Amino acid sequence: MLGNILSMVGYVERIAFLLTFLFLLLCIFRKFRIFAGTAIVYCSYILGIGLWVHSFFNTYSVFGIMGVIIGIFLAGVGVFVTGLISLLWIHKYSMFFGFVATGIFIFGMRYAGIYIATKEEERRYMESSVIDEEEFQSI
Repeated sequence: MLGNILSMVGYVERIAFLLTFLFLLLCIFRKFRIFAGTAIVYCSYILGIGLWVHSFFNTYSVFGIMGVIIGIFLAGVGVFVTGLISLLWIHKYSMFFGFVATGIFIFGMRYAGIYIATKEEERRYMESSVIDEEEFQSI
């Protein structure tokens, strides 16, 4: 059962990862920037949930249910931290650095998506609120 869950999570993560690059390509066109930026943020949440699930199962396999409970009591995000500790505990350094790199990538994606969407929204607002020179002269 554990293998089925992890394979399904991995499949969804791969789809979200590929969609991220598709949405980055859509950012070339101004018309799609708000949509693409928002979609990148959603993809980052999907990848974040996948990373949390992998951390959960790593913690459970090394430290058991006590490690998971401790991780959940650390604001829920602590399962990621206990997952990292469990990887260090069993000397899986490459997986440890992979989890850290994935976490950094996820937050980078999230902030990039927010930046893309808000900048385009600001640009559209500024274009719509520009006063014509003739209107300005009459004021």
